[in-house]
Amino acid sequence: MDGPARAPEAVGGAGEEEAIVEEARYRLAEAVAAELRASAPLGERLRTSKDDPEFLVAFHANSRLHWIGAWRERFETLFSGRPPPPPMTSPRPGCARVVLHVDMDCFFAAVAAAGRPALARVPLAVSWSSGRESGGEISSANYLARAQGVRAGMWCKEARTLCPRLVVVPYEFDRFVTAGAGLNRAPF
Repeated sequence: MDGPARAPEAVGGAGEEEAIVEEARYRLAEAVAAELRASAPLGERLRTSKDDPEFLVAFHANSRLHWIGAWRERFETLFSGRPPPPPMTSPRPGCARVVLHVDMDCFFAAVAAAGRPALARVPLAVSWSSGRESGGEISSANYLARAQGVRAGMWCKEARTLCPRLVVVPYEFDRFVTAGAGLNRAPF
């Protein structure tokens, strides 16, 4: 014999198992995304004022840019009954002031994944895109998607070229308001 005996190689190996787990994770995430799209307010609506006289009302109620633009007004109303924050003081000697940076570009995607384990470990983006072949604009992408080149403002078709396993979910403005209110309350 030319050395110690070796156990035979396992058929398939760990790489194959990882691929099977990854495929199952992706399929589950896609199923969750499909459910979210099916219940989305713009999912089945006609998207012109000619065909739907309520189009503009529905559009503004479901537009991310309108939602972002109304953010300040919404939170001024939400926090109007609260006392003003205490005045800023100088840091104590030997202490530094802390500045908190919140990555709002990832905010929608983080909220979409919150409480949904199926969306936690997949490349995820938020858009009104209706599926694999749709060309909607991406509003938000998580860090797994960003690592593959996906960015806000990118068209879904381009993003899926860079990231074929990208899972796209619709906007959920009620959840964004709840999460945003929690963020605003946390430091005070």
